[in-house]
Amino acid sequence: MSRSTESSLSKSSRVTSRLTWSLAWKDIKYAKVFTFLFLINMSIGLLGLVVIENFKVSFQQVLDSKAQNLLGADLEVSGRFPLNETQKSELEGFLISEGILNKDNISVTKGLSLFSMARGQNGARLISLESLDVLEIKNHSDFFPYYGYWQLDHKTKFPIDSKEPPAPGTIWAYPDVVELLGTKNLKLGGLTFKVSALVTDDTQQAFDMGPLAPKIFIRSDDLDKTGLIRKGSTLNHHYHYKTLRPLTEDDVTHINELLDDNAIRVKIPNNSSQQVGRILSYLSDFLGLVSLVALFLSSVGLFYLYRSHLAAKRYSLAIYSSIGLNRSDIFKTFMKHIFILSGLGTLLGIGLSLIVIPSLNQLLLSVLPFELPFMISSRAIFTALLVGLGGVTLLSYPLILAAISGRPASLFQEVSSSSYKLELNKIIHFIPYTLFFAFMSIYCANSFRVGGVFLLIFIVSIIVGIGVALVLIRGFNTLFNSTIRDLRWSLSWKYLSRHKVSTLSIFLSLLLGSMLLNLIPLLEESIHQELDVGKTSGRPSLFLFDIQDEQVEPLRKYFEEDVKEPLLALSPLIRARISKINDEEVKVDNSESLTREQEREKRFRNRGTNLSYRRDLTSSEELVEGPWFSGPYNSEDSSQSHPYISIEARYASRLGIERGDVVEFSVMGIPVTGEVLNLRKVKWTSFLPNFFIQFQPGVLDDAPKTWLASIGQIKDDKKLKIQRELFEVFPNVSAVDLSKVVNKILTMMEQMGLALKAMSLICVVVGLFVLYSLSHHQVNSRLKDFALLKVMGMKEKDLKTMALREFAMIGFIASFLGAFFSLFVANIVSKIFFDGNFVLQFLIPVGSIFVITFLCYLTSRLAIRKVLKVKANHFL
Repeated sequence: MSRSTESSLSKSSRVTSRLTWSLAWKDIKYAKVFTFLFLINMSIGLLGLVVIENFKVSFQQVLDSKAQNLLGADLEVSGRFPLNETQKSELEGFLISEGILNKDNISVTKGLSLFSMARGQNGARLISLESLDVLEIKNHSDFFPYYGYWQLDHKTKFPIDSKEPPAPGTIWAYPDVVELLGTKNLKLGGLTFKVSALVTDDTQQAFDMGPLAPKIFIRSDDLDKTGLIRKGSTLNHHYHYKTLRPLTEDDVTHINELLDDNAIRVKIPNNSSQQVGRILSYLSDFLGLVSLVALFLSSVGLFYLYRSHLAAKRYSLAIYSSIGLNRSDIFKTFMKHIFILSGLGTLLGIGLSLIVIPSLNQLLLSVLPFELPFMISSRAIFTALLVGLGGVTLLSYPLILAAISGRPASLFQEVSSSSYKLELNKIIHFIPYTLFFAFMSIYCANSFRVGGVFLLIFIVSIIVGIGVALVLIRGFNTLFNSTIRDLRWSLSWKYLSRHKVSTLSIFLSLLLGSMLLNLIPLLEESIHQELDVGKTSGRPSLFLFDIQDEQVEPLRKYFEEDVKEPLLALSPLIRARISKINDEEVKVDNSESLTREQEREKRFRNRGTNLSYRRDLTSSEELVEGPWFSGPYNSEDSSQSHPYISIEARYASRLGIERGDVVEFSVMGIPVTGEVLNLRKVKWTSFLPNFFIQFQPGVLDDAPKTWLASIGQIKDDKKLKIQRELFEVFPNVSAVDLSKVVNKILTMMEQMGLALKAMSLICVVVGLFVLYSLSHHQVNSRLKDFALLKVMGMKEKDLKTMALREFAMIGFIASFLGAFFSLFVANIVSKIFFDGNFVLQFLIPVGSIFVITFLCYLTSRLAIRKVLKVKANHFL
């Protein structure tokens, strides 16, 4: 090929490229209504996703900036038992060899924390007792916390302004301890202490969300004198190190491998902030799913609008072919067109988020104790670009391929603009978008399980919804043609049946929006009923723990004779850790967690476990697989090689344990082996003492242990009397008021539910805007038909009534089916994720049906108002 020929081809290619860009821009310029509706649909759909992703990142950045204050140290090593000398020596030896600690001046403080009861003028209540290490401290500059502070009520910050711990015989306490107990003289164990200062701010408390037990700070030597620390007491031992350099994840991995004990937790500031933010991370993940629904509803509108736009461009396609553009050039023209539109829509969505984010941050100030920065994160922008450019392109290119697949001559033929046959070769082109949406579901939920179930629910809902809609259209067409002879009704259904794509688009967007709007409050109500201790019979009022062996019989006698209430599910608790599964050692898992399931599995593998034993199942347990124990273990029985154990089914699944597996535990350094005889399902919301692992009786009877128990429903005044008497007779036994615990859980749920409801409402707004866009576009496409009906004598009022009737009917049927679907979906989700019983509520779905139908009527009325004003002679 000659140079002149190559130059000519190159020039021709440049000309064609400029032409395709020019045609794309002209299409945007002259199709103003379509462009406006497309951009608004897309930007509103992206808005929720951008805001949620930005919230995740900005919240994590705030936590990271406060990470050292949250942990209070550079390194924390903690566990139920203190480090032995070998572990401590190996740990500090590694830290010194890596230049993390100074050999001649190791900055370390040791602390204890435990739950206990504090007695005051107004009774007793559960508190979290934190010890200050004043015995082994080497110099006052090393008081914990090394970073952050405790703000005392006399305006000093410990240990920044003052390095004086509480004087002997005194304590520091959170203000609500003093307020609830009505005095500053509090009894802990066998001693009375004076509250010398109130801790008004604690930088280690990330959120003021109402902790289960407020804190009291006490000197370590005073804690020893209280008598609260006994054999088997539930303690947490903490070692806080101040280091010469920050520790890396590799350092943490090496420390975990060095200690090789899944009962020991190693924290550095980074993973401490991640743990603190876990609750809101779960919330933001679920909000991400809800925002994905809004995006999906927006995609329904975009699909219809762009398909209708391509149908309206049939003559343009034929002209492009006639002037010499081949299919490849036409394809490039429309791909550039959709690229420009999606880019503008993405920018508009990001721009709208700049307005929404500051307002959202102000609202969050009432929940969070710090202000989130005004920022647009790179992650949020990347997500917006990924969805806005990638997702919309994947959705549009099958439509473009279908539009240019016909012969040029056929493009001039009179064909309905709404015809669109779903052929197999066309459906295949939508597979990339389906896979993309599946990926985004898992990405937004940060969970294969949640994202997978979410995706399955929507696919099934779409398939069933389309099937039901097609059956209804056919059935009503038959009804109005054969039975009801009203022309307006007949015309309405003829339009709905002949414009199936637009009808299905509106129908699906409203159905899915209605289903989601009902799903959230239905689930919230079910969980609320499940947790409502005060109204549900058979639920305990108090939960007791740290009962010593020698206190079991006296405590049982006290409740039977004095209280006249028996102890429920009295159960031993033995500390242990899993060392082997089927002779394979269980190592501490230091791998990175990509999803919530991996994070949860790693957490279960890395932590210690509590063992128990009992002869019979409780009312909160149910066998899933295998029989219950036939009796106590007999070591002389040759037919049984190992003692039997029972494992909770989900816990077994997370650890990869099946029936028949042999599991070895380390109990105070002594190996104990058990064979899995059965799997159980446990109803944790019963609040009875329950355990993941139960041993066959006769195996752990002599092991060091404490006991747990609960007490049935009793009145509040009797409950306070019991707590006071328990403190006097059994000062080390801690009692939790379950009604208060449940109220705290429900309060948090209400806060989370409010956010979910808000996002659900956004979904409905997006659905209604899709309805507005589609109804406006559909009415515009039927201007000639309306004009013809006007010429034939139909009044504008009748045309309006006919159009409104169409959309009101779609709204009613879609919202009715969406509400009906939500009952089934809520039942399934409740059982899969919350292991609870679904509570049927009809008021919520019925109310949503009327609200959505009315909004559909109002929205469509706005859409058709101006269109019907067009004079008939405009088209004649």
